[in-house]
Amino acid sequence: MSLKMKFVQIGKIGLLFGTILLVFTCAHKVAPTGGPPDKTPPQVLRSFPAPDSVNVGQIEFIEIEFSEAIQKTSLLRNYWIVPEIENGFRIKWKGNRRVRFYFKSNLEPDQTYLFSLGTNIKDLHRNALTDPFQLAFSTGASLDSASISGGVFAEQAPKNVYIYAYPGSGGAWQDSLLRERARYYTQIGKDGFFRFIRLPLGNYRVFALQDKDFDRTYSVGSDGIGIPFMDVHLDSVHPDFANLNFYLIEEDTLPPQIRSAKAVTCRRVDIRFTEPLRFSRTLQVQIQDSSGTKTILPRAISFDESKGDVLTVLCDSLPAEQSFLITVRTISDLAGNFPADSALTGKFVGVAGKDTMSAKITGFHPASGTSNVPYDSDIRVSANVPLDTAEFQKSFVLRSGENDTTVGKFDFRNLFQPVFKPDTLLKKNTTYTIELHLDSLGTVFAEPFPDTVLQSQFTTYDWADLGEISGVVRVPDSTWRQAIIFARSLRGDHRYQTVSETGREYLLKYLPAGKYLLHAVIDRNRNQRWDKGQTVEWQFAEPFLFRPDTVQVRRRWTRQGIDFRFNFQGK
Repeated sequence: MSLKMKFVQIGKIGLLFGTILLVFTCAHKVAPTGGPPDKTPPQVLRSFPAPDSVNVGQIEFIEIEFSEAIQKTSLLRNYWIVPEIENGFRIKWKGNRRVRFYFKSNLEPDQTYLFSLGTNIKDLHRNALTDPFQLAFSTGASLDSASISGGVFAEQAPKNVYIYAYPGSGGAWQDSLLRERARYYTQIGKDGFFRFIRLPLGNYRVFALQDKDFDRTYSVGSDGIGIPFMDVHLDSVHPDFANLNFYLIEEDTLPPQIRSAKAVTCRRVDIRFTEPLRFSRTLQVQIQDSSGTKTILPRAISFDESKGDVLTVLCDSLPAEQSFLITVRTISDLAGNFPADSALTGKFVGVAGKDTMSAKITGFHPASGTSNVPYDSDIRVSANVPLDTAEFQKSFVLRSGENDTTVGKFDFRNLFQPVFKPDTLLKKNTTYTIELHLDSLGTVFAEPFPDTVLQSQFTTYDWADLGEISGVVRVPDSTWRQAIIFARSLRGDHRYQTVSETGREYLLKYLPAGKYLLHAVIDRNRNQRWDKGQTVEWQFAEPFLFRPDTVQVRRRWTRQGIDFRFNFQGK
């Protein structure tokens, strides 16, 4: 055979194998990698017993089948049954989609049970159940049919919050949350709402609890808690209670302590506390040298509310490298807790060098040239040194015209930033001038400012650029006579509020155009403040409602009919 013939045959064989390989490859296509991630939450497809089953007898287990494979570890501590069963369950998986919960004890006769799966149960892609799954069944001929529903609200979106219901009456409730585990409990959904179903008729005290260690009891100071505005009574006429809303708070029962004391300069000592303080003019501070023979009283005390946990003590020059003891009396935190010992003490060491900072005004609020200033604004003057309060009152003037001086009151808690609060609302569409006559102003150390007059101007909103919201707060209880209506702008997070009689039209005035979220609180004690309740020296919270939708405000327009209806009956 010629060499040419051999090459031709080899070429034909190669072509044949190439064709076979191509056909084989095309016949076995593989799905491309990547693609959108799985975001679909798992669901419960089937259960045993079936939902709302009766006369189930002494069944051995509950079986749940999911729509997809589940992370088995996510099931831990995320299932429960109420009322509880002695000794709990033994769990047995059938693959990774079907699971059985075997009872370790017998069920009670003629009892409605509610088995629940929590929202921390996740599939293999870490997608969690959207809402708690609830399976009701009864060992008797009928199911309990009462219900309680509502929502949980907080500054941040609430997570891992459970609703605990204690059946009973009167004084038996007062300490139960601190001492006992709730007989009935459920979990909120991702939307923050909950619903107890299949409850027996009776009286209940219900709480929301951010139970961080899930021991089903309240740990004051660490767990978040929502306190009810009333106890719930369920009877055959009214078996369903709705809008039992909670606002999460963290109760503080511990008094403040001194964390540290530090000499910032030879004339300034900063005391840092373990928590924010409630500043009072009755507080007392004194400094003693290490020998205890010399007592130094401060010239002044300054408190910056924005920092909250720092108290600034201003005194005559302290020797460097010398140890001092500082004592604070009659100080409390924001919750009103005072130290068990009337005096708190701390130690610090004096620093070297003179305080040579030149006195200077560093800014005004509103800033110079600002427009669209709200009518209820206060005026603030910032300095790099503590200001003498008597001299500041003489040197400060707020004018809306050549001779039109605004009358108001001063707040000198922060001596580095005194505040002037006008007695009335500022005028609409008006240019105001802040004047500060520095020749009349000095520091708490009697140090002068340069001899000059500082001026800063701002302009208030034009009334034509603002809108209003009106409506009526309707209540089922004639003793609920006063309401507070709150509005929060989505743009800029500005807060507005008004107080109104229930059953009469409220009016939120002077609102810049935009979208707002509204809620109303029944001010039962008429103190014009939202009281969220407390468990120490028991106090119910005040009832509230959040509107689920935003309210659009337009210029020169009153948005009417934005009503709140406090209705607690119905599913």
